[in-house]
Formats: sequence, C-alpha cells, structure tokens
Amino acid sequence: MRTILFRGYIKYPSDIISGFWYGDLIHYANGDIYIRQVETGMEHEVVPESVGQFTGVVDKNGTRIYENDILTYTVSCGSTDGMVRKNKDRHVFHALAVFEDGVFRACKINGDGSRTKAFTLSCFTREIIEGNTSELPEVCFLK
Repeated sequence: MRTILFRGYIKYPSDIISGFWYGDLIHYANGDIYIRQVETGMEHEVVPESVGQFTGVVDKNGTRIYENDILTYTVSCGSTDGMVRKNKDRHVFHALAVFEDGVFRACKINGDGSRTKAFTLSCFTREIIEGNTSELPEVCFLK
C-alpha cells in the first residue's frame, strides 16, 4: 500500500508550532485547508499555496520528496542554461517536483524561470532536496 501524505506551511505559527505540518489533507466547506497529523490527530490550518503531496520518492538522504520541492541535480555535460553552480567537472541545476498528466515529475528550472524537460521523479533518488517553493521563492520565479 502506498503512503499518501501531505505537507503544508502552518498559516498561523506560534512559539510552540511553526513551519511545515505533515499528515492528512482536510478541505472544510468554508474554504479553509487544514492538515491533520496522523500520529496525534491534531489539525492546523495551512497556507493553501504551500500544500504538496508526498511523491512516493525519497532523495539520496532518505528525505521524502513532496510536490513543490526544489531538487538539486548534476550532469557532466550539456547546456549550462539555469546552471546554479559548478561542482568539479559537473554542472549543478535545480528542478521542481510537480504533478503533471497524472504523474509526479521533476522539471528543470531554466535561467529565465521557465520549466522544461520533465524527468521521471524516480531518477532523483541520488539527488538532494534543496528546499521548496515556500522557503525559496527566489529559485522558482516560474513562468
């Protein structure tokens, strides 16, 4: 059975609870969106734009990859458009985890913010999560 989890940024953080909340997604009739923590049953309202589903894939460190995560990947040759940095002889790029056409994919983020080259997300099990669109909006000025 596959794991179905959601993540969302808490809308009204406090000194005790802030950041992302993980669990079941709840849509209330009034339009509010909450995430209920599976282990405790506690619910918190989350920022709708920050909500992402667990893709079923983990990065090389075992961290779960969610929709809207920004992934770092490297290649040894090819175009340098959108290259973030160079690591020895490899080019380092960012990709965005998305749900398109019924499938979780990773799309390369180009230098102008556009997205291209939808990769199968399972290719990213050797890569790492750099952050997400809620934490690093400057990386994803997507068009």
